[in-house]
Amino acid sequence: MKKIVKYVGLDVHKDSITITIADEGRDGNVRVYGKIHNDLGQIDKVMRKLISKNSELHCVYEAGPCGYTIYRHLISKGMSYSGKSKWSKGHLTWLAELKMPHPAQQIALTEYLDAMENQEARITRLDKSIVASCQTWRLLPVVEALQALRGISSISEE
Repeated sequence: MKKIVKYVGLDVHKDSITITIADEGRDGNVRVYGKIHNDLGQIDKVMRKLISKNSELHCVYEAGPCGYTIYRHLISKGMSYSGKSKWSKGHLTWLAELKMPHPAQQIALTEYLDAMENQEARITRLDKSIVASCQTWRLLPVVEALQALRGISSISEE
């Protein structure tokens, strides 16, 4: 029997978690599942219930300060991206090669990746400008002396 794919969204707050579920496909049902206490036991209970219904779960949550405990918990339960490291060159290549089921989703993904690439280029330009500006700064000898210490360098990675 083929498993039903469900996308589970966790809106994590200090005291509570609101859970939403979206079924696979453009016409999939989207609904608020409910609100639970921010407690790992409660999350386990909900996940077991959803998995027991022959579902393959894909969980997403906000990555704010309240989400890190959830992240570690989901990882310990084997619910994570299967690649080795996120935001590496390999991960970005994987993202760029993703084919979304709907054209609007593909456009959104492409725009997001383009925006990220533009911001990385901007950071590189700013780093170079800061390094160049330091060359004529009266405190350059102090900067150079500090950079002799372990772990201290200029902003840019050269």
